[in-house]
Order: sequence, then structure tokens, then C-alpha cells
Amino acid sequence: MNRGVIRDDAGRFAQHDPRSVTKTALILAVMTIFESATADTLVKDVNPLPEKLGVDPSELVVAGGRVFYTGFDTVRGHELWSSDGTAAGTGPVRDLCVGLQGSFPGRMGAVGERVFFFADDGDQGMGLWWSDGVEVMRVERPDGGDFGLAAEVASVGGVFYFTDGTSGGLPSLFGWSLWRTDGTPEGTWLLNPILPGGTFPPVREISDPRMLRVIDGQLHFADGNQVWRVGESGAAEMRADLGSGGELVSIAGADGEVWMTLDREGAKELWRVAEGPAEQVAVLPGGEGAADQLTVRQGRAFFRGRDAAGGFELWSSDGTTTAMVADLRAGVDSSFPKNLVWLGDSLCFTVNAGEGVEALWACDADGTNLRLIRTAGAGLETSSYLVWQDVLYFLERGEGRELWRSDGTAAGTWAVAQVATIDWWPRDPVAAPQGLFFPGDDGVSGVELWSSDGTPAGTGMVWDLATTQDGWVEIGPGGSAGWGNGWVFVGNDGVHGEEPWQSDGSEAGTAMLADVSPGSGDSSPNRFTSAGTRLFFQADDGTHGSELWRSDVNGTALVQDIMPGSGTSYVGDVVAVGERVFFKANDESGSWLWVAAGAGANPLKSDARSQVGVFGEGVLFSAVSAGQGEEPWWTDGETTRLLEDVRSGSSGSNPAWFTQVGSAAYFTGFTGGGSGLFRTDGTATGTVAVGGWTGSGSMYPLVAAGDRLYFFEEDPASGKRLWMAQGDTAIFLKQVGDEEDRWDFPATPYVVAKGTELFFTADDGIHGSELWRSDGSPEGTVMVADLRPGPVGSEPSDLHVVGGMVFFQANDGASGEELWMTDGTSAGTRLMLDVAPGSGGSLPMPVAVVGRELFFAATTEAEGREPHIMDVGGLLDFHHWSETAGLAGIAAAPGATPHGDGVANLLKYAFGLDGDRAYSAPTAGAAGRLPDFIAAADETGMILRVEYPRRRGDALRYVAKRSSSLANGSFVPMGGDEAVKILDDEWELVVRTERVEEDRCFGVVEVELW
Repeated sequence: MNRGVIRDDAGRFAQHDPRSVTKTALILAVMTIFESATADTLVKDVNPLPEKLGVDPSELVVAGGRVFYTGFDTVRGHELWSSDGTAAGTGPVRDLCVGLQGSFPGRMGAVGERVFFFADDGDQGMGLWWSDGVEVMRVERPDGGDFGLAAEVASVGGVFYFTDGTSGGLPSLFGWSLWRTDGTPEGTWLLNPILPGGTFPPVREISDPRMLRVIDGQLHFADGNQVWRVGESGAAEMRADLGSGGELVSIAGADGEVWMTLDREGAKELWRVAEGPAEQVAVLPGGEGAADQLTVRQGRAFFRGRDAAGGFELWSSDGTTTAMVADLRAGVDSSFPKNLVWLGDSLCFTVNAGEGVEALWACDADGTNLRLIRTAGAGLETSSYLVWQDVLYFLERGEGRELWRSDGTAAGTWAVAQVATIDWWPRDPVAAPQGLFFPGDDGVSGVELWSSDGTPAGTGMVWDLATTQDGWVEIGPGGSAGWGNGWVFVGNDGVHGEEPWQSDGSEAGTAMLADVSPGSGDSSPNRFTSAGTRLFFQADDGTHGSELWRSDVNGTALVQDIMPGSGTSYVGDVVAVGERVFFKANDESGSWLWVAAGAGANPLKSDARSQVGVFGEGVLFSAVSAGQGEEPWWTDGETTRLLEDVRSGSSGSNPAWFTQVGSAAYFTGFTGGGSGLFRTDGTATGTVAVGGWTGSGSMYPLVAAGDRLYFFEEDPASGKRLWMAQGDTAIFLKQVGDEEDRWDFPATPYVVAKGTELFFTADDGIHGSELWRSDGSPEGTVMVADLRPGPVGSEPSDLHVVGGMVFFQANDGASGEELWMTDGTSAGTRLMLDVAPGSGGSLPMPVAVVGRELFFAATTEAEGREPHIMDVGGLLDFHHWSETAGLAGIAAAPGATPHGDGVANLLKYAFGLDGDRAYSAPTAGAAGRLPDFIAAADETGMILRVEYPRRRGDALRYVAKRSSSLANGSFVPMGGDEAVKILDDEWELVVRTERVEEDRCFGVVEVELW
């Protein structure tokens, strides 16, 4: 909030002669309250059909007292979420793969305060990451490679173990790789490296690590019929060899012993090993499931075994005697015991009692004192058994789902609460210090995260993302665009699938643009690009594959089937130049650069690569040619030529990030000495390397800002760094992140230019991810505001410039992800809209300004994700005024006082003062004057009068107020009579008078920019 107090020329409060009144003199003060009073409007409920859509938690893991899980929403897709058990402490941790695609975190494991997981960030591919709920870090392989999706994971002793396969989850030709990591490069290594010797194919001593188990605080695993463990030295050592033939099917252990079952030649073998060689304990008849459910306690193993007379029943062994505990289903019928879990020194398990009836039993650790706890109703089935605070919990499946608890007795076994109203297969709960956490479904909110403290009152949803997500509007990179007098976006009305929609901001003017894929199928439109009167986008009609389409006054039609038939042409890098678009696409001969206007497209250059950037009346792009490799090219659609052979020879410079700045363009490329930045005027001789660049890392993105170019460097050795180039020289501005990769590397939608300034999202390792800006100088590169104090940060994203202000999505920890706005100062940064009040947030994504309206998508409980609109005409008018006054950067902010006169820009705009000069105090009464307060006395008391000019229209709100004390909250709106005199088409004069009873009085006029 910006506040200003206006003083007179002498620096004193404006004060009237006390001899002219009978009460204490009036003091003049004018305050500016720069807050939005704007409301948004739902444009249209595109999809009114009810659909339950929750976060759908999966892969639940407890680490550091928090629950981590994979969650889904309609903006991020599947990403990592966490919860401390409260609504305010529940939400997404990081959007690793920006957009709806999601990174799909999986194969999670807790290591102390952190959770390790595998995810694909959409940039570096599948990899291993860790998070403590604040930071999210990628674990690097010592050899510089990437980890594939793990097949199995385990955690013990501050170390995360996993078997690494390919991206498809399959072992390589040389077997699984078994890794261990503590998250650091020095703490990451292979436990089963390829043996030396040069054999082909290469071999590992441990070639098939599987069944990762933690026994007595050490990792154990199987390799063929061998059992290995990771000792105190950190190396793998063999513990048991059960000989050749057959298959090792289970491992369990405790108290220094490891028990194993082996299926060999139609029999089930039970083995045990302590410190000496492994010994065979017993041989039982084989058969499916004979070795399931192996568990060990106090030197005794319990398992599902079989003999010829009793079928599959519960067996136990102390290493000397191996026998059936009880024939719970007499005769050859099997009870198939399962869900073996220890409740103190009692073993609890369930059996099939016959005729679809399940029973819960228990016995002591020596196999005696067998007792029935509960018999479930016919057709009911239980699962997900775990123990928390000496109580056994499980889920029962019937028409819905119920959470049950048991203390091991029949009297102490009862249903806690219903956690699902529909028949769905639940995921296993996890136990945290706060209670049990599990997915639940109340039949209204979809599948969300639930918790329970073991009581009915303490069981319920932790946080509901949105209770009725029935809407569907996809807004993201390439997912919307302004066009004509409205905008276009991806919508799904629940009948026609995902199709292109258009809107002019009214409900009647919001409709499907075309049903590209007839019926309920999705055409999956994207890459919307407005080119003059035409709109181009990529879509799949179900016949021609994904191709380029256009819309104009003649309707919507396929531009050309570039890849004939149902195959896709992989349209990309679509840029508009006038009424035409240039783009890359593949035909049957390979990748080409194309140009299209109306019907049909023309190929311009084969072997087109990298990004395409507008330059003059054409585009710059990279392409490969014989003898020169990949180099920069230029075309206007008629003439296509090599710009310059930047790196002589066939290697090529691999240029990218073509960005126009004024009459020149910049791009990155490689020379023999490393990466470089280049500037071109469009000629070969005018293409030169930019001086001042001393970095060695990758540069991206390149962002034009007035006559400047900002770019970021990612250097594994020195971290994240911001640079600025003007002309042929670059300067280093600031290092925000270090080699530990704390910084979310800026890229769309995390960076935007406003005039000659750059706004971007960064994490300096102290304040978390927050909004920063740079004016092109090292000292002018600063954090805008710490919206969420502490290391978490507000995670600003989707930055857009509207009317000289930067709009963005952020989460201050109280309102959830909502729409914010800033003028570049901390005081001028505020919550613009709280569309979904509470901690859930509406996940707004500002996308386009058409006329005086801002279009964006937002999620509410009532409608789901739908298009919204907001009037930003007042901001646009103020921005035009500030530009006309020659103000720029922070000096153009509404709360700024660029002339040092104490009068903010908003006051000058509101009262018609000159914005390009310091204020001098003329008399009031017309536009160009500050408010004038007058106190006059008559025989009955004091009369307060205020007179001020006011802009006509609704972009500004003026409120005259008075106070007798100047205390906080003491100002109240003036009453009395108001007279308005029209001055001209833009201005009017307001005069308000009120009789007051106070002994003294202070007056203010508050101004709000809507």
C-alpha cells in the first residue's frame, strides 16, 4: 500500500488561521491507497457437466513429519505434493515439468527429512530428485549420465538405494545397475560396476539385483539364488548362496537372521542364515503361493505353507521344528493366510473362511494362543494393514470403503469412518507423527488426501483442491492467444472433447470455434498463433494426424496434410510475420522450414533445426547444409539464404534463441572455444561475436527489452547468472544461484520484459522462489518483494505485462495460487484477485489482453476451470498517461514520486497534474489542482468543505474522509451534500460540504486505481 501526505511549499501541513474559526484548525492530508477494487467475471461455464476430479494422491511417503505424494491438478498435471496435515500446509511442492504434461513423480523413498523420487522435468528427461518440501534438487550421476526409471527402491541409514533401468523400466543387456546415493555427488556410486577384463558383452558380479529389503538396519537383496547385503563399508557382500536351479522368491529377517524361500523342482525350500553358511530348514510341497507372506520375529519364521492334507495354511519354524500353526479351514480346502502384520508380540493375519467370508485372526510370537478377532460379512474384503501407535488399522472394501481399527481383541475392533462412497481400490495408507494419511473420496470432491487420528471426529479430508471440478479450460504455452476482438483457448464442454474455443468476453460470444475432430474425440489444439486477420494452430482431426490448421472469415480448415495420412508432421516454432506464419514441420523427406498464409504451405529449407525468430520482414532459423553443418539462415518466404558460416567447417555453430532487438538480432552459438553470443544486422559482415561475454555455460532464454538483451547463463561450475547486452557488448549483472542449482532457471513463463526492465522468478537460497527485477545494472537487479517469507517462497509464474504492470500467479501461503500485480516495487506489489478465497487458490493464468479486458483461466469450487475476464482499462489509461509524461521503469509506477516533490504519480494522474514535472501548488477548482479543504464556522458550529477535480469514468475511485484524531482506522467517509460540475469531456469538479461536531478535524481524499 502506497500512502502520501501532501504538504505546502514550505513543508508545513496546510493550516488555516485559527482566528477565522471557533474550533481547532483543519489539517489537510491526501492519502493514496493503491489497491485493486477490481472483480473478475466468469465468461461462460464451458463445461457444466458434473465431474468429480480430485488430486488423486498416490505414492504416499512420510519424511520429516510430512507426507509426500504424487498429486494431480488441471494446471500442473501430475507433480510432487506434500502435507503437514493442515489445509494451509498442503499443496504442490514444485512444478517440475511446467504445464499440464506433468513430471509424474514415482518410486519414492524417505531418507531422513527428505524424499527421493524419479520424475521427468520435460527438459533433462527422466532423473532422480530429492526434496525436503522446500528445495527440489536433481541428483547427478558421477559419470554425467541420467538415471532411468527405477524398478525397486529402498531407504536405510540416510541412503537411498535403487535398481536403475532404462526409461521403459527394463534392465540393460548387462543387467540391472544397483545404485546408492545420499543426494551428493561424492555419496553416489554403483554397487555393482561392470567387471574389468574387456569381455563382451560386459558382465557384472551382481547382474540381477532384486527384492531390496531392509533387515537389521542393512540393505539385503537377491541376485539369482544368492542373498547379498551392503555392509558397514558401503560395499556389497554375499551373505548366502542357495545353489543353482530354481528361483528365490522371498526374503525376510530380524535379530541377526535372514530367512528365505526357494522354489526348486516343484518343492518349496525354507532356508536360514545367521553368521555362518546358509542352512536348509525344511522342504514343503510346492504350488502357487506356498511361500507368500514370509515374516520373522524372535528367531521364528511365519509363512504360508502347504502339506498334502491341509492345503495352504499358516506355518511356522524355529529352525528345528517346522509345522502348521493351525488348519483354519479343515481338510484340503485352503485358508490362504495373508496380510501378516505384527501388533506388538502378536501376529495378526486374515484367512478365507469359506463362502466369501474373510476372518481376522491372531497368535502369539511362538505360534500359540490362536484367537479369532473378527469375521467380516460375506463379500467384504480387507486390505492395507498397518500399525500406528500400537493400534492395527485396515481398509474394508464393500459398496464403498471404511477405515477400521483393532487392538487385537474382538471388543476393540470397530469401524472408524467411511472414507469412500464408491467401490474403488484404495492405495495403502502411511503413518506419520500426526496420524494416518490415505486417499479418500466423499463422493463430491473426487479422490483427495485424507487423514485420521483413529477417531471418527478426527477423520476427514486434509484439503479439497476444488469440490466440483466440472470445468475444463486448458491455458498454457501455446494454449491460447488473442485474436480479432477476442481470444481463443482450448475448451472441453464434456460433449465434443478438447477443441478450439473463442470468446469476446460475453457469454453469448463464447463458443466452440470448430469441432475439428467430430464427435467426442479430442483434436488437442495447441500452438495458437495470431497472424493479422488469421489464426493458425495445430490440431488432429482424427484422419490426417496432427497438422497445421487456420481460421479466418471463411471458416476453419486444414492448411495442408504435410505428413500424408494419419501420421503427424510435428509442427513447431510457429511465428507470425504479418498475415503469414513460418514454422517447422516434417514431411516424408525430413524436417523443413515452411511458410503459410491461406490454404497450402510452401517448403523453404530442408534440415531446419532449433528455434525460429522474427527478424525484419522474415525469420532467422538454423539449418544444416553440406560442408557447413548447422548454421544461421534467413528467409522472407521468397529468398532463403545462409546468414553467415559462423564456425567454419562441417561441425557448425548450432545457433539458437534468435531474438530481435531494434534493427539487429542476437543468437547463441558454438565456436571452437565454447559457447558464444552473436549479434547480426542481417548481413554476413555484420554478424559478429558480442564482446564482454566471459561465461562458459549454456545461455537461455534471450529476452529483448527495449534496446537491451537480457540472457541467463547456466554453468555447472559457477551456478546461475544474469547478463545484459547492448550493442556489441555484454555485462554481467548478478549471480542469484550457485553450483548447487538452487535457482529455478528462468524461462517462459518465469521471465518477462517491461520496457527496458526484466522481471523474472529466482531463488537466492534464502527467500525461496520470489519475483525479481533488473534495470540492466548490477545494483538494480533486486528482489521485488518477499511475498512468502522464509525458504519456501511464493513461486511466481505466468508473468505478463498489462498496462505497465506485471501480472503473475503466486502463493503467499494464505491465499493459495492467485493473481498478483506489481509496479516493480515492494509497496506496489499486491494480491489483485482472490478468485477462490482460502488456501486452495484458483490457479489463475493470465493469458491475453483484448481491448480493455484481461482474459484468464481460473478454478473455482462451483464451476471448475473456466474462462474469466477482468476490466483493466484503468491500468491501460494510467500507463498511457505515464508514457506521455516520459516516465519509464520504476519512475512510472503509480506510487513513485519521480520529481522528489512527495506527490505520487497516481495523485498527479487523479487530479490532472503534469506528470513530467515537479508539483507546484496552484489554487484549487479545476483539473490540475490538488484537493482543497476549508473549515468555516457559523453560529451553530463548524462546516467542513472539500473541493477537488475528478476524472470522469470508473477507472478511479475517490472517497473524501475525515478524522478527529489521525489515529489508525479513525477516518470515516464524509457525509453531507455533494455537488458536481462538469468541466469538460474528461473532468468534473466535486464539492462536498458537511457540518461536523468535532473540536478539531483532519481531511483526506483517498484515491484507488481500479
